[in-house]
Amino acid sequence: MKKFKAQTELKPTKRPKGKRHIQRDPGTAHTPITLQRNKMERPAWLDQEPPKGYVAGVGRGATGFSTRGDKSKNKDRNNNGTGTRVPVRQHTDSSDENSAAFADAAEAQRVFSLIDAKRNGQGKAADKPGPTADKPGQFAALKRDLETVSAQQWLSLPAASDMTRRNKRLRLEEQLNRKTYAAPDSLAGGTLGGDGASARVDLARLTADREKLLQKSLDAARPLAAEPVENPSAPVETQNPDGEETARQRVLLRSYRRADPRNANAWLAAAQLEERCGRGSAARRLLAEACAHNPHSAELWLESVRVHALGPENDGKSVVAAALRFLPRSEALWLRAAELEARPADQYRVVRRALERVPESERLWELAVALEGSGPGRARVLAKALEFVPRSFALWRTLAEAQMLEGDCAGARQTLNRARKALSGDASASASASASALPRVWVLALRVEERADPNVPLERLCKMLRKGLAQCDNAVSFDGLLEIAREVEGAEPPSPRAVEAVAAVAVERAGKLAAEPSAVDSQPASLTKLFCLKHAALATPHRLSLWVALRGVCEKLGRMDALYASFDTVLFASGQALPPALAKLALVYAKVVWQHDGDVGGALRIVDRALALDPLGEHSSVLLAAKVKLLGQAGEYDAIGELFREHEGAVRSSPSLLYKQVNYLRFRGDTQPALDLLQQCIGAFPNDHKFRLQLAQLHESEGELQQAHDALSQGIKALQGKSGDASALALLYTERARLEEVPMGKPTRARATLDLALAHLSNGPGDTDAFVALTVARARLEVRAGNDAQARLLVDQALQQAGCAGSAALWAERLALLPPTARGASARKTAFRDALRATQSSAPVLLAVGRSLYADAQYAAAAKWCERAARAEPLLGDAWVWWARAESALGAAGGDPAGLARVQTGVAEAEPVHGAEWTRVSKAPATQYLAPGHILQRALSVPTA
Repeated sequence: MKKFKAQTELKPTKRPKGKRHIQRDPGTAHTPITLQRNKMERPAWLDQEPPKGYVAGVGRGATGFSTRGDKSKNKDRNNNGTGTRVPVRQHTDSSDENSAAFADAAEAQRVFSLIDAKRNGQGKAADKPGPTADKPGQFAALKRDLETVSAQQWLSLPAASDMTRRNKRLRLEEQLNRKTYAAPDSLAGGTLGGDGASARVDLARLTADREKLLQKSLDAARPLAAEPVENPSAPVETQNPDGEETARQRVLLRSYRRADPRNANAWLAAAQLEERCGRGSAARRLLAEACAHNPHSAELWLESVRVHALGPENDGKSVVAAALRFLPRSEALWLRAAELEARPADQYRVVRRALERVPESERLWELAVALEGSGPGRARVLAKALEFVPRSFALWRTLAEAQMLEGDCAGARQTLNRARKALSGDASASASASASALPRVWVLALRVEERADPNVPLERLCKMLRKGLAQCDNAVSFDGLLEIAREVEGAEPPSPRAVEAVAAVAVERAGKLAAEPSAVDSQPASLTKLFCLKHAALATPHRLSLWVALRGVCEKLGRMDALYASFDTVLFASGQALPPALAKLALVYAKVVWQHDGDVGGALRIVDRALALDPLGEHSSVLLAAKVKLLGQAGEYDAIGELFREHEGAVRSSPSLLYKQVNYLRFRGDTQPALDLLQQCIGAFPNDHKFRLQLAQLHESEGELQQAHDALSQGIKALQGKSGDASALALLYTERARLEEVPMGKPTRARATLDLALAHLSNGPGDTDAFVALTVARARLEVRAGNDAQARLLVDQALQQAGCAGSAALWAERLALLPPTARGASARKTAFRDALRATQSSAPVLLAVGRSLYADAQYAAAAKWCERAARAEPLLGDAWVWWARAESALGAAGGDPAGLARVQTGVAEAEPVHGAEWTRVSKAPATQYLAPGHILQRALSVPTA
C-alpha cells in the first residue's frame, strides 16, 4: 500500500516556457505526459472516438443530466456488485502482464477523474452508490414516448405550486377544525380553573360574536343566491373564479354546522353558497340534512321548498307536505303550498285546509276571498273572515268596495261604522296599526259618499275628512296623506273627488311646505300631484312657479280644463280688481290659452275681463301692452290704433305704451305723427333714453343723418352727470359711434366717440356694465377696420380690470376674436375651458363656443352647445337662431330633420326678447308684430358675418 501511494504521488517541477510538465515518481515505468499548446496544431481529442452513450448537445443542457458522463462505470471494475471494494490481489485476470501494463494507467485515470469531480462539486455524489441504468438511453426513450401524449393530457398536468397550496389548505383546515370543536361548559370551567372574575369566560359573548360573523357571511351570500346561474352543470371553479375563497367559505360554514347543528343560519348560508356555485344537488342535500336537524324551523323549510321546486324533479310539493307535518300552523308554509298548486280549485282546497289550522291568518283569508270570485259566496267568506280577523282593514275595505260596486251604499256605510268600532275599540291592539288604519276608513267613507252622489260638494268631503283626522289625533303626516290619495286614485270604482279632498286637506295641513313645488316634484304625473299643486296654487296664487308646475302636469294628463278652472277661480271668482301680482297671472293665463290652444281670441277675452275689473288701475298698462301684442299676432292692426285712442289717458301716463304707440305709427308709415309724438314724449320724459333712440332711428330711416346725430348728442348731454344712467348713456354713445362709422363714413370720429365715452365713465353703480358694453363696441369697430390684434388687446386689458374678470360679454367677445388657425385646436379648447370656468358656463359663452364650432363646420357639436345656451337662458334669441342654423346644416347633410322642429317649438314657448341678431328683426318696425317662429325664419335668412 505504501508503494502504491508513492507511485501515485505528484511532484511539480519547473515549467519550461510554453510547456506544462507533470512528473511522476522516478520509480515508475511511464514517461511524463507533456501537452503542447500550439494554436496551429489540431487538438488530439477531436480525433478520438466518442464514449459509449454520448448524446450530441448534452453539454449545452439539452438533457438536463451531468455533462461529465456516467461515473458509475468506473466502479464496476472495483466492486463485486454488493457495494464493497474488491482488493487488487483478488482480481482475476488471464494475463498478469497485461494487468500490470495497464494498472498504472487506470489508476492515473481514476485519480484525474476524482480531481475533476471534486472541482465540479460532485465528490459526494460520486462516493454514493447509485443505480447503474443507462440514463441517456432512458431519457431518449422518454423523449420518444412524448409523441403519444395528447393535448388534453398535457393541459391536465398540475402546476408546480398546486401541491404547496394543497398542503397549506390542509394545514388551515386542520387548524380550523381544531379550533371550532364544541365543548361543554364544565370542561371550559375546569380548564380555566381559579375562582376570580378574570378567570371566567363570557360564553354568551362568544356566541354573540360567532353569530355576528355568521350573519356577515349570510349577508354576503344571500344577494348572490338570487342571481341565476349561467351553467348549473359547470364545476365550482367555472362559476366562481376564486376557488380558494369558495373552499375557505365551505370550511368555515362546515365548522359552524358542526359546532351548532341547530343553527338555521349556518345551513342556509351553506346551501346558498352551493346554489350560487351551480351545485343544486349539493344545496338540496344540505337543506334536507338541515331540516332533519331543525324540523321546526320554517325558514329552513321554505328555502328547501324553493330549492327543490327549482330542481329537475320539481318535488317542492312533497317537501312542503313534510314541512306542514312539523309546522301545521305556519302561515308562510300554507301560502307557499297554495302557490305551488297550478289550478285554482287545488289552491282553494289548500287554503280551506290552512284556515282550519290557522283561522286567525289575515293573508289566508284574503287569498280565500280572492279565490272565491264574485257572487254571494264572496260576501259569506268575507263575513266569516271578519269574525276571526275583526281588525283587518283590508278585509273591511274589500267588503265595502263590493257593496259599493253592487250599489248598496247604505250597507257600505254600516260596514264602515262597524270597521271604525272594531279598529278603535280594542285597547290591546297596537296604537300604530290603529293610527294607520282609521284614516283610511274615513277616506273610504269619502268614496262611499261620492259613489252615492257623484256631484257631492268638495267642501263637504273635506269637512268629513277633517273630522276623521281629528278623531285620529291628527297622526297622519303630509306624505302619509299623499300615499292614501294615491291608493284611492288606483282603486275601483274611481273616486276623483275623494282624491281631491284628500289632497286639499293635505295641503291645508302642511301649510307653507305644500306651497313648494319641490314637495311633490319627485312624484310622477298623477291626479294626486295635480290636485296638490292646484290647491297650493289657490292658496298662494302669487307663486308663479306653482302655476308653471301645474301647467306641466295638466298637459301630461290632458286635464287643461282643471288648469283653466283654477285660473278662473283665482282671477275672476271674487269680481274684484286684481292686485299687481294677479295681473301678471292673468297674462300667464292668456299666454297659456294662446300657446296651447292657439286661441288668440280666447286670450284677448281673458285680457279684456282683467281690464274690465279695473280699467284705470296700476296694472292696466301691463294688460294693455299684452293686448297690443296679441292683436299684432292676430293681424288686427286697425284694432291696435283703436285701442290707443280708446285708452288715451292710460297711454299718455305710461312710457312703455307711448313707446309701443310710436312703433305702431312707424309700422303704419305715419312718419310725421310719429315725430310729433316723440317730441311730446321727450318733453314729458326728458330722461328716458328710449325716446332719444327712437327719434334718431326715425331720422336715420328718412335719410336725415345729421338730425339723427344731433338727437343722440342731445340725449347724451341730457343724461350726463345723472347717477344710475351709465348703461343708458353707454347705449347712446354706442349708437352715435355706429352712426358715425357706417352711415356717415367717419370711423376715426366713431373711435374718438367711444374713447370719450370710456373717459367719462365714473366708478358709480352700473359703470361696470357700461364699461363692458363700450369695450365690446370698441373692439368690434377695430375688427371692422381690420385691426384684429388691437381688438384682442382691448378685450384682454378689459378682462384685467376690477369687476370684469367674470364678464360673460367680454369672454364671449374674446372667443369670437380667436384666430381660426393660430396655435391649433388645443389652444382653442384651452380658451373655451378658461371662459366657461370664469363665467360659470353662462349662456353667452356657451353660444360663443357653439358659433366657433359652427365656423369649423362641426355642426353636430355646434348644435349641442347652442342648445345648452338656449336652455340656460331661454330669452337669449341669438342662441335659438344659431341652434336653428346648426340644425339646418345638419339636415342638409343628411342629419335628423326633427331637430329644426324642436327649435321651432322651443322658441315659440320661450318668446326670446334680446340678442343682437334677434332684436335686429323683432325690433324692426316692419316685423315687430311677427310671431317668434316667423322672427326665427327671418333671422335665419340674414347671412352670417
